[in-house]
Amino acid sequence: MLHNSAIRGYNIKNTTSKLIISLFGDDATVFLSEHDRFQDLKGILNIWCKASKAKFNIEKTEVIPMGSINFRQHLRNGTNNTALSIPNHIKIAKESEPVRTLGGFIGNNVNQCTPWGPVIEKIDAALDRWGKTHPSTEGRQLIIQMVVGGMTQYMTKVQGMPPEIQNTLQKRTRAFMCTGQGRPRIAMDTLTQDITQGGKNVLDLKSILITWIKTYLNFGNKRPLWTYVADGLIKQNATKNGQILDEDAKINPFLQDWSVNKTQSSSIPQDLIDMLKIAKKTNVTFHNMSTKIKCKLPIWHH
Repeated sequence: MLHNSAIRGYNIKNTTSKLIISLFGDDATVFLSEHDRFQDLKGILNIWCKASKAKFNIEKTEVIPMGSINFRQHLRNGTNNTALSIPNHIKIAKESEPVRTLGGFIGNNVNQCTPWGPVIEKIDAALDRWGKTHPSTEGRQLIIQMVVGGMTQYMTKVQGMPPEIQNTLQKRTRAFMCTGQGRPRIAMDTLTQDITQGGKNVLDLKSILITWIKTYLNFGNKRPLWTYVADGLIKQNATKNGQILDEDAKINPFLQDWSVNKTQSSSIPQDLIDMLKIAKKTNVTFHNMSTKIKCKLPIWHH
């Protein structure tokens, strides 16, 4: 119903579909542009509820403003002049207030470490229980994979993992692997190496972060919408040497010879900056192509 309605949602460059709704379990996130009306959305939901005999809990609806800080503040104060006016009984998220949606926590200027607090506590409790069983070194490696890897994989995928959290989990992992040996004497770089190289094949948290890069560099038909948004943000923050390219000729810094501003002056979200930094640190590069493939590339892009 929403896709066939008058609601515009967001048009994302280089995609054929517009972003209007995302679903996760029994949660739904609807994206309204400045031209859309909240009352129109409510009317559509009422029709859907009557047809399906279900009830939509409008009282639990939360609005996350998007746009400039002035627009966000005007929307919260009810002084915006756009068509998007929010009824007084609907909660509008404050600045720096995280809102749980689609399995993650989002918002404006949100501390990305905050959602990780409960996860760290669960990991600590689980490792403490397993530690009391006095597992072998091989058992500890499997427990780290199951507990630390299992409890962080989804959150990392939807939320990203801040460097502070990564450092905390690495310390927990190292301490658990070296329990009973006094102060840990084995570096994490050694523990994460393959057994054939003298390591213990312990979970490397960087490998979880690399899944973001893997998804971002998937240029197939099933490429997620967020990657196209990331493309636009990355292009807007190209460094000086990247400005020599025509805007339409820019595709991807991994495929072309231009760099991205990853400093504090960048407008790229921190999770994307972390992704780019991990890619550089792990030397993610475009594999050398054969001459046959090079001849098939569109010449105007190079």
